[in-house]
Amino acid sequence: MEGQVRILICDDSRLMRQLLAKMLESDSSFLVVGEADSGEGCLDEIPRCRPDVVLLDLGLPGLNGIECLKLARERQLDAAFLIVSANAQKDAPVTLEALTEGALDYVTKARGMLQMGEIQASVLAKIRDAYQVQLQRRKVTTGPAAGPAGAGPPAAPPSAPRPTPPEAPAEASPTAPVAPGPATQSRVRLTVVGGSSGCVQVLPTLFSKLPGQLRGTMILVLKLPQFLTRQIPTQYGRLCKIALAEAADGQPLTTDRIYIVPGGSGDLILEKDKATGRIVFRSVEVSKNPGEAPSIDALMSSAANLFKDRCRGILVSGTGTDGVRGLASILEVQGETVVQDRASAIAPQLPLAALEADVAGKVLTIPEIAALW
Repeated sequence: MEGQVRILICDDSRLMRQLLAKMLESDSSFLVVGEADSGEGCLDEIPRCRPDVVLLDLGLPGLNGIECLKLARERQLDAAFLIVSANAQKDAPVTLEALTEGALDYVTKARGMLQMGEIQASVLAKIRDAYQVQLQRRKVTTGPAAGPAGAGPPAAPPSAPRPTPPEAPAEASPTAPVAPGPATQSRVRLTVVGGSSGCVQVLPTLFSKLPGQLRGTMILVLKLPQFLTRQIPTQYGRLCKIALAEAADGQPLTTDRIYIVPGGSGDLILEKDKATGRIVFRSVEVSKNPGEAPSIDALMSSAANLFKDRCRGILVSGTGTDGVRGLASILEVQGETVVQDRASAIAPQLPLAALEADVAGKVLTIPEIAALW
């Protein structure tokens, strides 16, 4: 870690601010530089205190946490946000909404002093992760005063009526004929998109700008908790003209579909079923622990093996290097490789790792990625 991590605590409870500050004081690498008891106060304190990381409650009086995140993004305020809130519960839609609006991660807040020890390790670890993301953001800007790179994606478009579900698609096959897209005449039959921290912010723009037909298949391999990936079809289905479905072991791959690989519950690859000859998802054990699943590398490599030069790999916002070897596999079979531009990525480490490994054929914004179809 590079120096002390400057932290701003925003919570309407004075007791909770004190408990969080006491927790942080136990580690000399953290420095509490300010406190706020409201969303308005938080937005005012960020330019004054210059925090690296903001611990943000969601249930704030007046301007709530979600509204605070939206305004922070609009103003391009230079800080990474970690939600520490009792409202950020597993399976709660507001948790996914907070991540969509710019938060990097969340911790469900303990309700009293006796429970604070239960979340201490998680809070400290996630602050360190958020700080590393913030350092990378600043490296791709002209300076700290410029704010985080891109300050998050464009706001999600207004809700639209749910589109009519497409007709039942034909079975996907690496050798089946392909109808060329209207603009690019692309031969790509399968696109695998991988990401982790910050990848949720990509989805509203990507989904809303995709055409009515993919003329192929997309698989999202997002390293998020399973309860979050399971909310994606419900939360974002109205934005997308393409049917969204959760991938599962043994499920056949079909065209004109977007599959979401369940997060945190294991790894999936693609293989050709010996009995039917169809391409199916297959459960495998690749990741060392559930927190590392699903493996982007494993799924991309299996896709490259089956679809050859009709495969495309895309890496969006994220940390770590999972996905870099996957892009290399796709390049080896003359497939297409793309990374999100680092200026718009909430967490640019993953796209940068692919660039440094020289496995990224194109660097595109999310609207440009959506225009590939």
